[in-house]
Amino acid sequence: MRWIKLYSSILKWEWSDDPKMLGLWVHLLFKANYEDKRWHGIEVKRGQMVTSLASLSELTGLSVRSLRTCLSRLEDTGEIEMKSTNKYRIITICKYSLYQGGEVINRQTTDKQPTNNRQTTDKQPTTTQEYVEYVDKVDSERERTHARTHEEAYRQFFDEQIAAETLCMQEGIDLDTCKRLAKEVLNDWTLSGEKHDNVADARNHLLYHLRTKINIYKRNNRNNGSKTERRDAADNGANPLANAKRYTAKIGARHGD
Repeated sequence: MRWIKLYSSILKWEWSDDPKMLGLWVHLLFKANYEDKRWHGIEVKRGQMVTSLASLSELTGLSVRSLRTCLSRLEDTGEIEMKSTNKYRIITICKYSLYQGGEVINRQTTDKQPTNNRQTTDKQPTTTQEYVEYVDKVDSERERTHARTHEEAYRQFFDEQIAAETLCMQEGIDLDTCKRLAKEVLNDWTLSGEKHDNVADARNHLLYHLRTKINIYKRNNRNNGSKTERRDAADNGANPLANAKRYTAKIGARHGD
C-alpha cells in the first residue's frame, strides 16, 4: 500500500482555499510516479504521470473546463510542467522530491527490521505520531529557511541604496514607506507559504511584488485624496444641495424678522 507525505504548510498554499485546486493537487501527488518507469515505449520519470483531460475529469469529478483552468494555474505558479500530444499529456510535478523526499518508504519492510539494526534507524519515524512530529519538524525548518532567504533578499535590496532609491524616485515615494511596503510583501509571503530557492530569486520577486504594493498604496492615497477634496468642497459651499439649504435658511430667517 502506497501513501504520500502531505505537509501542514499546504494550508498556507495560495490555492488552499479553493477545493478544486486543492483536490486536483493532492490527486496529482498520489498519481505521480514514485520511481522511474516506462510506458508504451516512453520513459516516465519519478514525479511524472501520463494522463489526459478525459481521464482526470473522470477520476476527480471536475469538468474539462475546470481542469484546464486549474492546470493552467498550477503551471503558472510553478507547481507543474506539462507536455501534451494528440493522445495524452505528461504532467511533471516540479519539486516532487522536495514534497515527497528522496526515497520511497515501505512500512511493511520498515516494521520488520531486525532488532540489532534498530540503532541505525532510531531517528526515523516508526509510528504515526512520530511521523507527524517528524513532518512538522521538517516543515518548520523549511519555513525558517525560506524566511531567512526572504529577509536576506530584503536586506540586500535596501543595503544597495541605488536600487532602492531609484525605485523610490520612479514611484514617487519616500524610502521609509518603501521599506514598510516591502515588509508587508514578506508578511504576505509568510501567510501564503511563498517559497524561493535562493536569494537572487527572492530579490527579483520582491521587486515585482513591491511595485504591485506601491501601485495599490498610491491608488488608495489618490482615492482617499479625492474623497477629502469632495468633502472639503461640500464644506466650502460647492455642494448645490448644501447651498440650497443655506439659502432656504436665510429666507426663513428674514421672514422671521
